[in-house]
Amino acid sequence: GNLLGARSSDGGVTWTHGRVATCVCSTDKLPPAWGNASVTFDSYGNLFVTYLSTTAFTYTDFAMSTDGGATFSHQTALASLTDQPVVAAGHGSVWVIYNRGGVNYAVGAADTGPGAIGTFSAPEAMTGANSGAFGDLSVGPQGQVVAAFGPASTTGGIVLCIDPDGLGPLGFQAAVTVAATTVPGFDFIPAAPNWGIDSEAHLAWDQSGGPHNGRLYLSFLDAPSTDLANTMLYVMHSDDGGVTWSAPVLVNDDGTNASHFMPGFAVDQTTGAVGATWYDTRGDPTRVTARYFGSVSSDGGDTWSPNVPIAAGRSNATLALPPPQIRNTNWGDYTGLAFHGGVMVPVWADNSNSTGDNPAGANSTFDLYTALVQVTVPPSVPTVTAQPASTTVSAGSAYTFSAAASGNPTPTVQWERSDDNGVTWTVIAGATSPTYSATAAAGDDGAQFEAVFTNPSGSATTAPATLSVTLAPWIVSSPVSQSIDVGTSYTFMAVAYGQPAPAAQWQRSDDHGLTWSDIPGATAYTYLVTAALGDDGAQFRAVFSNVAGTATTAAATLGVTTTTSMSFTVAHASVKAGKPEALTAKLSSPVTGKAKVGGGTVTFYDGTTAVATVAVTKGKARAVVTLTTGSHPLRAVYGGSGTVLAARSLVVTVTAT
Repeated sequence: GNLLGARSSDGGVTWTHGRVATCVCSTDKLPPAWGNASVTFDSYGNLFVTYLSTTAFTYTDFAMSTDGGATFSHQTALASLTDQPVVAAGHGSVWVIYNRGGVNYAVGAADTGPGAIGTFSAPEAMTGANSGAFGDLSVGPQGQVVAAFGPASTTGGIVLCIDPDGLGPLGFQAAVTVAATTVPGFDFIPAAPNWGIDSEAHLAWDQSGGPHNGRLYLSFLDAPSTDLANTMLYVMHSDDGGVTWSAPVLVNDDGTNASHFMPGFAVDQTTGAVGATWYDTRGDPTRVTARYFGSVSSDGGDTWSPNVPIAAGRSNATLALPPPQIRNTNWGDYTGLAFHGGVMVPVWADNSNSTGDNPAGANSTFDLYTALVQVTVPPSVPTVTAQPASTTVSAGSAYTFSAAASGNPTPTVQWERSDDNGVTWTVIAGATSPTYSATAAAGDDGAQFEAVFTNPSGSATTAPATLSVTLAPWIVSSPVSQSIDVGTSYTFMAVAYGQPAPAAQWQRSDDHGLTWSDIPGATAYTYLVTAALGDDGAQFRAVFSNVAGTATTAAATLGVTTTTSMSFTVAHASVKAGKPEALTAKLSSPVTGKAKVGGGTVTFYDGTTAVATVAVTKGKARAVVTLTTGSHPLRAVYGGSGTVLAARSLVVTVTAT
């Protein structure tokens, strides 16, 4: 009808005791409990409890405390006729798994702040884990959720169910078997002949930021098929979220056929060390009495420290006092372990009376015991585990570099900056966090940043990361409209600044700027081309672009004119009176010499008097005239479309016969 609870607010040095889930206590008023309690804190300080209540049916109830367990508020009854609930929280969510009628279910809710819990999702059956039982639950570094189960009644394997996006839409994938075990759901060993033990799958995720950050650990029991009481504790790990696993590593080091059972398992998130605790019958040939033991791995579960006894005496479940319904449960279902700041805090049942304060004496009723186990991790030089990544931002925007390193003791960090491509480095005042953030200025472009991690054993420096700062292009000068002769070259010029230097693309419009087309190959800041008559009235502009944006110049208009040279010759500079004189005008390009005009007329003048007008044929006009005696200033004038340069005047002298 209640849970026996104890809480400590000084790291486990002193404890206060009380009864929780009585439905009558003014501090909680939670539905009365039947057992199977599971507890966890989240990062906001919320304390979550799930347990089996006796309201009408056996319910999985969920409760929360926002004052460290001093008081509780009832949240919701999750399901009826259930067993084996487990709660876990992390990364904005809280999850509960339970077994109902042989089927394992999971429900999750958003966890966004102190006392801020959303509505739990509909129960989701975990496919392939229906035959599994006695599960564990963990929330990963990206909010993914992993559940592990051992075989319910017969030997089999440890199965894993993974939800890769937590509260997202993907849901739990089908269960996969990750380890074999011969330990069935009820293994009646000599130390627990009535209630038995199971394979005890436990999960723990390293989120310490150390060298094995992101590693998922799994512990479980296995035994030779010829001696199911010779249970041994194994640990394996996965570095890809549970997809692939290492080979199991044996934790207990006694090398005997003792029983090792009901383990606790945890990762110290301040150091990355892994802790395991368990009941151990070593030293008792009958395998009936047990002490609580522990071991630690500081290298990611590859090796384990010598096993040490944590309990001061041996307990014997077979001698526990009546009533039988209590004695028959032996040690119970599980033990617990917390690990933080280099201190393991296991919780286990003990009737050895090793502390001398059990009123019933030794080998009688069980007490709940705990201990503060100091764990010393060997000093180590810092090792960089996460490098800062180069980044590109626009001027005026914030940028952030992040780095991480392992080491014992935990190293301090100092960010440094170089503005000469890493030749010299300057300490950034106040930049002593694993992340460094600032606002980018244009002058920061190309600056490099590194983090130096230091502890008494040494230091480690990250690789440099480069900051690229972009500025959108802006126009300095636009092209200028101009008018030129057909067949001659013209140049438009535009200038724009930006960071990085913007690329240019010239465009042309032949409909007064309504539409624009890129000019192939015109990607310089100047555009040079030879004018054709069809270019008259065309508009040109330059578009400058870089990663930060684009800028377009004003449009410039091109005017194209037709220019032709005209040469004027006479047959003779001096003729006798009465003799005809041939006058010839030739119209051609001053560059090529070829005819430029195919029509029009040329009028020949003697002073101001027109003496002949002839049509232009194939770029020429010819007239024959008879002049009077004297000096005659002759010239030729073109009449027609286009621009023709006037020819020079010629003087013809006519003498008497």
